[in-house]
Amino acid sequence: MSTSNGRNRRVMERFKIDTNHRIASGVASTIRQIRRFMTVQRVKPPLNHPVDRPKPLTLTNADETTGFPIELIRKIIALLDDRPLDELYYCGECRRVPTGLVACSLVCSSWNDICRPHIFRSVTLDYGRDSDISRLSFLYLTAPHLCTYIRNLELRLPETPGAVSRWVQGRLPQFINLHELRLDGNFSVWCFPNSGTLSMYISHIVSLLPKASASHIKRLDLRCWSAAAEDLLPLLSACQTTLEDLSMEIDFIPESSLHQETFESTSKISSLIHLNALRSLTVHERYAARLSLSNVIECPNLETLRIEHYTDEFWDIPPWAPDGLSNLILDVDPNAMLPDLGITMRPSHLTINIHKQDDTPYSRVVAWIAACTNRLPHPKHLQQLTIAIMDAQYWDTPIYPDLADYEGLYHAVQSIHAQGSLKHVNLSVIAHKGAVSTSKLVELFGPILRDLEETPSAPNAIEDREVQVRMWLV
Repeated sequence: MSTSNGRNRRVMERFKIDTNHRIASGVASTIRQIRRFMTVQRVKPPLNHPVDRPKPLTLTNADETTGFPIELIRKIIALLDDRPLDELYYCGECRRVPTGLVACSLVCSSWNDICRPHIFRSVTLDYGRDSDISRLSFLYLTAPHLCTYIRNLELRLPETPGAVSRWVQGRLPQFINLHELRLDGNFSVWCFPNSGTLSMYISHIVSLLPKASASHIKRLDLRCWSAAAEDLLPLLSACQTTLEDLSMEIDFIPESSLHQETFESTSKISSLIHLNALRSLTVHERYAARLSLSNVIECPNLETLRIEHYTDEFWDIPPWAPDGLSNLILDVDPNAMLPDLGITMRPSHLTINIHKQDDTPYSRVVAWIAACTNRLPHPKHLQQLTIAIMDAQYWDTPIYPDLADYEGLYHAVQSIHAQGSLKHVNLSVIAHKGAVSTSKLVELFGPILRDLEETPSAPNAIEDREVQVRMWLV
């Protein structure tokens, strides 16, 4: 497997190099065409007419090397940066700076000035590696001005607290134009630091950020993090006025390592942290930790809440989530405990992504979905229901839903449809696309089924094993 992965990486790197060469060739071709357009054509004057020497074409804000407008150079160089703004990571690794972009930065000083914001837009620093420690030292000792170009920053923290002193030396630079911050605890389950240790990391991280009034951070991603208030609140407070997207992967914390003053520190907070700009929140509860920040933070304008829960521990909707959020997404295991949805939440869109294991019968999956939808406190407000059953059984003989399973799904949908507000239903299950499976769906969902669409198989799925049903209810 490792050999195959290495071969795939080499192929991808070669593909990226070839792509950059094609882009460079295209840029060169475009430059030649523009030069032809910009050439001043001489027109033969009529007889007995004084001949005026043609005036050279002059451009304001032109590049000294090519004579092209600076704005045109900026657009050409921007095309070389093929890293999507919202997808900075590929297979867990930060996307590399395109080689063509680096080459353009070496043309001249003016091109270097244009390329620099693209090259340093996304930076990943792993404090467990000596090479990355020297990179950070270069930033704050030799070239602190480069910090102003960084928009997306990922920090991977070391497992040992002593490593912090190696990269915190003197005055740290501030990333004043940071838009996205990703913090990866990178801790194994059994060596997760206690709250006091993690707070020491946080104090240094916050020192890298500008004050809340000058913050530009719109997205915060916390991986392998603690649910303790003192490990979250300083970060949220630093970007509370601009934060729009928050993702938290809450890890298990043994009771012996919990900070004893967690409750006291939370009770000492005099005012709420108002996350008025927050629109999307994702909470991944990997183990048994619960995110309890009642009376501490407030996000009145939250629109989408996504919870990923795969254990049999009790879980519920965070009490500080607003009742009027429109989109609730649940990523679950069919063996997980049913969530407590409270008594006031009224989402208009509900999505259940249920990850079925190989040995889990479909009857349990259907029973979980039906029980979860029955827990909605106000089902009459639900307008769209999306159910996706993701079966891990691809490569062996698959086990498909039988007629009784489809009946259970139908009754779950029908009970909500009877409330009168449900307009759209998206149902994605693993099944043959043959006549037998389709006839089962039509037979059961016929009374409320208006449109049945079959979609192509997923990239990793065996051909003809996926069917997506879309029901439009009127």
